[in-house]
Amino acid sequence: MKNFNKNIFFREYKDISLFNKYLFVFFSLTLLIGLYFGEDSSGGGTIIDFHQTFPMVENPFVFRGDINWHFPLHFYIAGFLYNILGSKIFLKFSFVISSYCIPILFYICLRNRYAKIDKNNLFLFSLILFLIPALRTSAIWPNPHFTATFFFISSLIYFAKWEKKKNFNQITKNLFLTILLMSLAVYTRQLYALIFLFLVFIFFKKLEFKTFLKTSLLILFFALPGFYLIFTWPKTLTLSFDLKLYNSVLVNVSIISLYLIPFYFIDFWFKKKIFLKENISFKAFLFSILTVLILSIYFDYNYRHGGGAFIKLSLLSLDNLYLFYLTSIVGIYLFFLLCKNNLDNFILTSLIIFGFSATVLTQKYFEPMMIILFFIFYKSETFENVLKNKKKITYSLLYFTIYLLSAIVNDIYNFNSSL
Repeated sequence: MKNFNKNIFFREYKDISLFNKYLFVFFSLTLLIGLYFGEDSSGGGTIIDFHQTFPMVENPFVFRGDINWHFPLHFYIAGFLYNILGSKIFLKFSFVISSYCIPILFYICLRNRYAKIDKNNLFLFSLILFLIPALRTSAIWPNPHFTATFFFISSLIYFAKWEKKKNFNQITKNLFLTILLMSLAVYTRQLYALIFLFLVFIFFKKLEFKTFLKTSLLILFFALPGFYLIFTWPKTLTLSFDLKLYNSVLVNVSIISLYLIPFYFIDFWFKKKIFLKENISFKAFLFSILTVLILSIYFDYNYRHGGGAFIKLSLLSLDNLYLFYLTSIVGIYLFFLLCKNNLDNFILTSLIIFGFSATVLTQKYFEPMMIILFFIFYKSETFENVLKNKKKITYSLLYFTIYLLSAIVNDIYNFNSSL
């Protein structure tokens, strides 16, 4: 018992309120209910992916390029568990139980990033990940998306520790684990390579030159299996990029606006005059409109291949793309607010908007990655203001609860089939 106070779990959560702990249990139970009913709130593709790629789980070391174009790490892990557990239902149950640690890991990231903000606020906000359809579905139907999220957020914990200690003249344990875990995220879903590029930019800024060279060699070493996969499995690259940037830009900013709008609107609602004074820019608004108007001339994205929630809502409710274009305008404008006077935010935003260019762009690609990036990587008073105020956090949870419920209703009634 004398070592009990040294227990990490106890030290981290002894100050968390009973209400927050009960809320954590409640959200955990909703995932078990989702497992029981076979929830697929991310649009229907995850179930198909699970069944189509299950041969990769049964025999993960047998090359099956005809059924999967993602890097294979997830299938090695799922195959190992399936070999031990012996059934699909136990495999799914193990992933659902594992998903409970994702909000906890997010809370640790938030605590490292915002040390002066009340722990209960941070813990309460971390529960928002229970409400993200893509994360829930990828846990219920074991999917590379879930596994990549686990490695991604784990990497950020060590990245925050590395930044905090400011030991930039050598490859420390925290730096090594940051690189290793982010590499594992990339080997699960290759889209995280863009976030890795941003990390390399941060390393270049902060590390001493000799240490940066050593770090680059370490990254190159971890990248060698990836180069091998690309040369032997070309579809992993050819399906990851599309030259029609005019499609990708409009779709990406529309999709991401779904996560930006609530935080900016909530912040605006609580301090209208100050917010308007600090965030109104006629030039940025005009630029956003002109950009969308010009790109919309060439826009020919096949909405049957995704496109996000707003493009579907626009077509279902108005039978046109006007609402979709409006959300693209809002998305560009909000990104301008994020990026003004901040080079790091601008570079990360550019990588996301222009780097995620593919023939298939879905909402789930950005979930919960963008929320994690907003509150861990992006430097913005808006996000910090949300975390400081319990009411703002509550409204954020309410917004994403409505989003989740609408996704579940769509899953049940399959409104997308009418498009």
